[in-house]
Amino acid sequence: MGKLLLIEDNIMLQETTRELLEAFNHVVFTAGSGREAREIMVGHSQEIDLLLLDLSLPDISGEELLGELAQAYPGLKVVLCTGSLADDELRQHPAVKGFLAKPFDFRELQRTVEQALAG
Repeated sequence: MGKLLLIEDNIMLQETTRELLEAFNHVVFTAGSGREAREIMVGHSQEIDLLLLDLSLPDISGEELLGELAQAYPGLKVVLCTGSLADDELRQHPAVKGFLAKPFDFRELQRTVEQALAG
């Protein structure tokens, strides 16, 4: 079990993913934008074990948010989530512990989160 921050602007996908993660016994915070993610991290950074970060957000690119949060919170673990191919350089970022290509299924979600939490 871990405490996760799911950053996803598609409300339907956010809710479905949150429900799946909770079914795997994780505590899940959700954010639909970079601003919301920053606010949650300020209040809960000591609790958050893993971020699931959509690379397409309405107010900031996922790449920019990754850099900002990784700098502010050393040791942060992140799983990138995207519907398009992620830049290989972005996948090499030290905070990135996994990658989920949308659409993903529940087994892939569970496996990727468990590996990222362990890594």
